[in-house]
Amino acid sequence: MHYTRIIIDPLSLNIVKATCDCEGFTFRQHCWHIETLKQLEVSDERGREEVMKAKEELMRIEEDIASWG
Repeated sequence: MHYTRIIIDPLSLNIVKATCDCEGFTFRQHCWHIETLKQLEVSDERGREEVMKAKEELMRIEEDIASWG
């Protein structure tokens, strides 16, 4: 079992960082675990909805901060 993580920028919806604790990633900085997560991220509609909700919330916060000054 490996701990694999991808971080998605909610504004651009791009993957900004990916890590895995497997031996392949340790030596090559690339592994099939990360590729699998990337494929799931693209095909997971619920995950994309959650990211879009986070994006909308960030935009509301930025608009609120911009209105302060």
